[in-house]
Amino acid sequence: MKASPWKSTVTVQAVSKDMTVLATVLAELGLSGTDAARDALIVTLIHQASAAIVGWCGREFAAETLVDEFRTSGERSCIEALILSRRPVTAISAVVEDGTALSGADYEVDPATGFLWRLDGADGRIAWAHARIQVTYTAGYVMLTTLPQDLERACIDLVKHRWFARARDATLKSREVVDVGREDYWVGGIPGQDGGMPAEISVLLEPWRELRV
Repeated sequence: MKASPWKSTVTVQAVSKDMTVLATVLAELGLSGTDAARDALIVTLIHQASAAIVGWCGREFAAETLVDEFRTSGERSCIEALILSRRPVTAISAVVEDGTALSGADYEVDPATGFLWRLDGADGRIAWAHARIQVTYTAGYVMLTTLPQDLERACIDLVKHRWFARARDATLKSREVVDVGREDYWVGGIPGQDGGMPAEISVLLEPWRELRV
């Protein structure tokens, strides 16, 4: 059995959660020169695209420091591992069990999954005690430094998608001119989109999606 935190608090927020930068998007769009209004719009699209990716994936990616609080219950043998609320875990600064700080020899973590195990002092795993446990740690990626390239690629592509679609009705299915008439619109969900995310971008993001129950 594994336990999730009943409370998670961000104590040090990320300076930025943007998954790409203006210069990169301008280069992708083949735009040059300085245009304050245009650049401001693209920066806004970067903010929105980055937030949309976080929402679609169901997880934060920017590195932040958090305190996760657990309240284990039942017999000692029940809780095999604690599941930290963010990953990848890059550092653990403190684990406190019922007011007592544990040493690094008392626990180990899998950075990729965020699983935290209790050790017996002889490098053997044991179950967590019936206790209130607080874990202070840092998890996530440093934007544009350790952020995986496919996440930045997804953000760039989403910004480009929204840039080109800004003057186009997304629900327009077809248009017939001839004698100037007929326009067909999609009703309901638009094909090729998963929860509002274009298909080619959702393919990039699928491995990063995390839907916890």
